[in-house]
Amino acid sequence: MSQSTTNRTKYWWLWPDFYEEKDARDAAMMGVIACSLIAVVTGFTFIYRYYIGGDVYQLLGGMFVFIINCVLSYGIFKMSRVASSTALMLFLAEKIFTVAIQGKSLGIAPLLAWYLFQGNRAVYWFRGEGTKPKVEPPKILACRHCGAEYNVNDYRQDAPEWFCPQCAKAAAKE
Repeated sequence: MSQSTTNRTKYWWLWPDFYEEKDARDAAMMGVIACSLIAVVTGFTFIYRYYIGGDVYQLLGGMFVFIINCVLSYGIFKMSRVASSTALMLFLAEKIFTVAIQGKSLGIAPLLAWYLFQGNRAVYWFRGEGTKPKVEPPKILACRHCGAEYNVNDYRQDAPEWFCPQCAKAAAKE
């Protein structure tokens, strides 16, 4: 079991912490699930409206929304910043329209928005180079006089000369 899995708390799904890439991928899956649910529910809603009202534009709109949400869901799965941000913005814009203009209830929309938000956080953490520690493997060289090994990262790069820790003679920089 990895360190990140053991660090997860009981309520990890409410506000996930990211210690490893696996954490970010798991949280991004919440966004994928939310986007997929949005696609299915919205698609079925438009198809239902088509069968009730007979308006072909409802059917085309449902197919369009379904395809867009499927593409965005795949983009979140592939950890795309654009897809996760677009999915969140489109969903929030549609819900604001639903509540403010049409005056309808939100239902489970806050939960889906929360999952999309967490997926968005995960993707940005995954793609953010500043949040991941950059660990370079040590570059080990051998002294040409005594053969002792030394790590290049232990020396200042602007120093005029490096000295071997074993024999105290001049050591090569490269």
